[in-house]
Amino acid sequence: MARPTHPRIALRAPAARLAALALLCTGCGPTPAEVGAAILIAAPVTLLTILALHVPLVRLWQRSRPEVALGAPRALVAAGVLVVVAAVAALVAASGDEVPALALLAFWLVGTFTLLVDLIVWRLLFALAPARAPLAPLIAVGLTHWPAPLLLAQGSDTGSDLLGATLLVYVYGSAYGVVPALAYVAAVVEAVVRGARAPTLDSQVTAIRPEEPGAPP
Repeated sequence: MARPTHPRIALRAPAARLAALALLCTGCGPTPAEVGAAILIAAPVTLLTILALHVPLVRLWQRSRPEVALGAPRALVAAGVLVVVAAVAALVAASGDEVPALALLAFWLVGTFTLLVDLIVWRLLFALAPARAPLAPLIAVGLTHWPAPLLLAQGSDTGSDLLGATLLVYVYGSAYGVVPALAYVAAVVEAVVRGARAPTLDSQVTAIRPEEPGAPP
């Protein structure tokens, strides 16, 4: 007998069932609108958390690359916009009882996945266009959160292919936060090593200071 291909029935597959359990599926599972609203509600906290994680990383890199900057004002403005979007999403999906719990899980899974994307984007921009590196958190949020408005617009459509695909990407992309955590530790270690190898300001001044007349060689 052919296996059913309907998205809701397909949740019986091991990978999809893992995603469903991770996002607190009960009964027929959360609707696309509930998942989309939860992602948007968690988005401001996700962005602010990533910005907070950038602070020690940038401070460590400034030991060897003083020109590295946080670029916080622009990101904070974007976070304010996301707060408004999240409030609207919460009002639209206010009837969903699972939304608050889903928002916490979205912060965990979608947030850690976004952190992983942010670290990759930040390191690439840092190597290729350092002045653009502060935009990495905003780019990462855009790359990982774009399905949320589409899910919100789908309402209670139980046949959403986008919902199943989105859950799988978030679960496997985040690896329950393990891979992003390791990536962040690796980024901090790299910054520490680069900072330790960089010459100190005192040594640079000594190296370029001209010799005083009459000073012994």
